[in-house]
Amino acid sequence: MIIKALIIWLLIALAETIQGIIRVKFVSRKIGESLAKKLGIISGCFLIFLITWFTLPWIKPNTIIDAFLIGLLWLFLMVNFDLLLGRYVFHYSWKRISYDFNIYRGGFLGIGMLFLFIAPSLVFLLKIN
Repeated sequence: MIIKALIIWLLIALAETIQGIIRVKFVSRKIGESLAKKLGIISGCFLIFLITWFTLPWIKPNTIIDAFLIGLLWLFLMVNFDLLLGRYVFHYSWKRISYDFNIYRGGFLGIGMLFLFIAPSLVFLLKIN
């Protein structure tokens, strides 16, 4: 189960990275950064839900606790992925990275992380249970 959960996390990370690149390079230029971020959180959560919906049965969590632990694993991996990507690939300061998690500064990454965390449990309750 853990290997499958890691594979699906990689798929989610890839999808979210591509979605973020499209948002920054194209969408924000057309509609502005603020609106693009709002649309980005909606489309990002939709991507997470869609991927989870179709792949959680393949991962085969047996209980809601298993689904919860998958969400916790995904959250841990994605927070670290985003922090490391921001710091060492994009060379952002820690302060700049923190803005992406701060809803009061227009950052919605924290909401996305929360949704990533609950998605496996939500899908488990809706589909598997």
